Amino acid sequence: MTRRLADFGRGSRSAGAVVMLWGAAHAAMAHGAQPPRPAWLEGVRSLFGDPASVLVLLVMALLIAQPGQPRMKPALLGGLAGLAVGTLPAAAGLVVDPTLPLLALALAIGGLVAWARPWPPWLHAALAAAVAAGVVLVQVPAEAPSLAYRLAWLAGVIGAIALLFGNTLGAVLALLGRRPGPVRRMLLRVAGSWIATAALLVLVLEGVRRSA
Repeated sequence: MTRRLADFGRGSRSAGAVVMLWGAAHAAMAHGAQPPRPAWLEGVRSLFGDPASVLVLLVMALLIAQPGQPRMKPALLGGLAGLAVGTLPAAAGLVVDPTLPLLALALAIGGLVAWARPWPPWLHAALAAAVAAGVVLVQVPAEAPSLAYRLAWLAGVIGAIALLFGNTLGAVLALLGRRPGPVRRMLLRVAGSWIATAALLVLVLEGVRRSA
């Protein structure tokens, strides 16, 4: 009986400690304090919150999925090379801002999609490399407490790139089908022109903001 009472007392004290800790955490969050997010999650949020990166990845997926284009292998290899080229200086802490070049690239690729001509494989590879390297470099955190934090951030960025680009490419290929008709081809060209227009608008607004 005495042992049961002692166990009950220890259990009550443990439960009381848990309740006190929960209450303290709840009070801290009620006052605006929030637990820090993981670095990889911050990297994901950084990419999806950047219009230039989102636009250029979307339109690159449209270009690769366009009927009559060469196989995807050159573009995918170019994209992997671009990721490697961008990740190395980003991991070293190089902070650059290729936002304007990325928007110009999105505008140019959107024009290629709207033009709907068969482009050589080397052009796909070069564009994919430039897009991947630019998107990684533009997402480098300006301040990182450690190399491990920066690497985790970049891992989140690369994961978000694969998620956005891969899902867009797969969805477009599924919608087009194996033998897309003229209507679907036209819709793809219209989508490319819309993204090019959006990139031009964001480019103008960004230029005005920086010159102000």
